[in-house]
Amino acid sequence: MFHPGDCPEFEYTDNPRHEQILRSVLPNVIRLFLAPEAVIFSDTRPAHHLLFVHLCPAGSEYLAGHYRGEDFRCLKFRPVYIASDPRVGYPPALVARSMADLARTIRVELAAIGLANARPIASMPKAERLKNAVALACRIFVQFLTIHPYANGNGHIARFIMIGLMARQGYKLKSFKIHPRPLDPPYSDLIKLYRDGNVEPFERYILMQLEQRASPSRG
Repeated sequence: MFHPGDCPEFEYTDNPRHEQILRSVLPNVIRLFLAPEAVIFSDTRPAHHLLFVHLCPAGSEYLAGHYRGEDFRCLKFRPVYIASDPRVGYPPALVARSMADLARTIRVELAAIGLANARPIASMPKAERLKNAVALACRIFVQFLTIHPYANGNGHIARFIMIGLMARQGYKLKSFKIHPRPLDPPYSDLIKLYRDGNVEPFERYILMQLEQRASPSRG
């Protein structure tokens, strides 16, 4: 089966009010960080819906809050093509399973470092704790973007995950926001380098975004 040729493109920037709309809904998205469990990171569809439901093409509002491959006419067979990096964009039939695997990874990793209830391991040295926090957040961030589960808005949701994972581990990012998108260069180049196996430049970039260490969130 093929993606129907008459399905609309989903470019949220086509809406002349997209900046105003996104900024108006961001407070509601940020409130999701108050949830006491990792479900907000392991299923990001509610966050995606909040961000983009008012920016979808008319009649295709289901493009917000649903993965490519879900049983909707313009999602079930919807591909992704990123010319600058053909590794990006899993086939739609694999998206749901890949996202379930990623969700399990998030839950297991957070539980393993004692953060299922937002309680980091106090005995771990601060430098090691920070290094591990950044490594985990970057790994999940890049894997999410490689799957590219949504028709659009994947970058916003990847940043939602990054900010949330760092906050859950006790760190606040000062200039790495859900919206607007970080500046290029170096943002896109650093992500591509990470996929190439050179993880340190992106991890250093995230370290540079840190505010003074925050207290772990409490649900």
